[in-house]
Amino acid sequence: MFRDEEANAPEGRRRQPDPLFDVAPDDETRMMTGDPIVDRQPVDTSHEADKVDDSPRRERLGPAGRMLATIVVVAAVGGLSVGALQWLRNDRDPVPRTPGWTSLVAVDRASGDLTRIDTDTGLAVTGAAANAGTRVNAILDGGGNTAVVIPGRVVIDPFGDRPVSIDIPRDHAARALPTGGALDVVIGSDAGDDMIIAHLGTDGTTWVRRLTDLTGEAEPRYYPSGIRHDVDGTLIAVADATNFQTVLITPGDDEPVYLPDLALAVHPELIVTSQTVGDRAEVAMFDPDGTRLRTLSTPAVRGATITADGERVVIITRTGEVLAGRPESGNIETLNALGLADGDTVVDAITVAGGSRLLAVARHSIHLVATDGAELGSWRSSDTAGDTPTVDIDAADIRSRCAVVSVNGTSTMVDLDDGDDVVDVTGVGGRTAGDDGCLLTGVDVSGSTNQTVLAGPSGRVGLGAGQVLALAPDASAVVVSDGTTARLFTVSDNDATGGAELDVTADLFTFIVDSTITETPPPADTDASTTAGTE
Repeated sequence: MFRDEEANAPEGRRRQPDPLFDVAPDDETRMMTGDPIVDRQPVDTSHEADKVDDSPRRERLGPAGRMLATIVVVAAVGGLSVGALQWLRNDRDPVPRTPGWTSLVAVDRASGDLTRIDTDTGLAVTGAAANAGTRVNAILDGGGNTAVVIPGRVVIDPFGDRPVSIDIPRDHAARALPTGGALDVVIGSDAGDDMIIAHLGTDGTTWVRRLTDLTGEAEPRYYPSGIRHDVDGTLIAVADATNFQTVLITPGDDEPVYLPDLALAVHPELIVTSQTVGDRAEVAMFDPDGTRLRTLSTPAVRGATITADGERVVIITRTGEVLAGRPESGNIETLNALGLADGDTVVDAITVAGGSRLLAVARHSIHLVATDGAELGSWRSSDTAGDTPTVDIDAADIRSRCAVVSVNGTSTMVDLDDGDDVVDVTGVGGRTAGDDGCLLTGVDVSGSTNQTVLAGPSGRVGLGAGQVLALAPDASAVVVSDGTTARLFTVSDNDATGGAELDVTADLFTFIVDSTITETPPPADTDASTTAGTE
C-alpha cells in the first residue's frame, strides 16, 4: 500500500494525552473525554409527530415468497427469498449476502441442558449435547461456533472436547461481536474497565486475553461501545479513554498496536481514526502495523466506512457532506451533500450492510448512502422545527440487510441495498429481528388483541397464541411454539419445506450462522475447562 513520503513512523506502544482533547466539543460531538458514551449512539427520538406520506411498498430482493407455511394451527408464516450477492453499478460496493445457517442450539435454561440440532439430517437431533451445570442466561454465536453465558461465567465451545470457561467480573457482561469469520466474545463494562477478548477461530483454535495483560495499563477504561472491527473479526479496535487512543488487537497476536484518537473504521488494509475539535476534525489513515499514511482535515465527522477494496474512506460530516479520502492523496473528494432541513445537522452516521452503506441520521431525516456517495433513500419528517428529533431508527447493526425507520409515527422496514420500503411495522412493539433485520416479530399493540406478529417482505401476519422463539439470521426460517410444542419452519419461494417438530425440552433456541456438523462431537469435558489469564 502507498505510504505518504512525509508519513510518520509507527506511533509506538503508548501515546500521551493530547491537549486538543481538552477543548470543549460542539453540542453534538462526543469525544473520548472520560464520558462512558464513547461510541456514536443513535439519538433519542422518542418524541414523534403525526403522519407521513403513505407511499406504495415494493418487494425487495427479486421475487418475494408468500405466506406459505401454517404454524401449528394458528396462522401462516411469511416466506422470504434470500437474494444472491448483488453487485451495484458505478463505484458502489456490493452488499454482502447474509450468512446462512445449518444448525441451531436448543437450551433448557433452567436445567442447563444444551442440544445442537443439525438440519442437514432431516431435523433429527444429532446427539451433540452438553450441560452447563447451571441456569443458562444466553447463547452467543459466530463463525459456526457457540458460547454459553451462565451466572458468573461464559463457556466457549460447550460442544467441543475442551470447552474454555472464562469468569465474568462483577458488573461486566459478555457479548459477541457481529463478525462473520469467527466467534469473538468481549467481556467488559459499559462504565469502562478492563476487558477480556476471547476469539474462537473457524479452525478451532482459541485465544483468550485480558486486555491489561497486553497493554500493562494500570487504570483501564476500555469501553465495549467504542469497539470497531473488520467484517471477519481479524482486527478489533478498542477505545482507550485513559490514554485518549485506540488499541488495535489482532486475535492470536499478543502485541497490540496503539493509534491516536478514536477509531472510525477498520479494514484489514486500512485503519481510520478521528479527533474532533469544535466544528473541524482530523482524520488519520494508518496501516494495521501503525504506520501513518495520511492525515486529512475535514468538517466535524459523524461516521465513516472503508470501501471493500480498502483503498478509500467515505465520511459523512455533521453538516451532511459525503466526502472521500485516499491514503495516496491529500485531497478530499466531495461526493454528495445530503438535503437536510434548514438548521438541521447529522447527529449520527451508522455503518450497515457489511460496510457498503452508511445511514446518516439527522434530527428530522434519515439518509441511506452508498460508498460512491449516492443517496439511495431518504425518510423525512414533516415537522422540521426545533431541536427535538422527529425520526428514529432501529436494528441498524453492522450485519443488517434491513432496518426499521420511524418518521412521524409511522415505522417502516427498509431494504439497505436499494432503500426500498419493505413492510409497514407501525404498532408492532417489542420488536426482535434476525441478523439481517429482514424478518421481525413483536406484539401488535395497535389493537386490543396484543397478538404476536411476524413481518417481512411478504407482509405482516398475526400468529395469535403462537410465539416466535428464534429467527434465522438470513430470514429463511423461524422457530414457533404454541405453548407446548416448538416447531421449525423453513420457507422457500415456492413451498414450505419445514414445519418439523423439535423433539427437545427447551425454551431458548439460537440459529448458528454458517455452522456445518459432519459428525457428532465428543461429550463436553467440563473438567478440562480453563479460565482467562491462565496459560
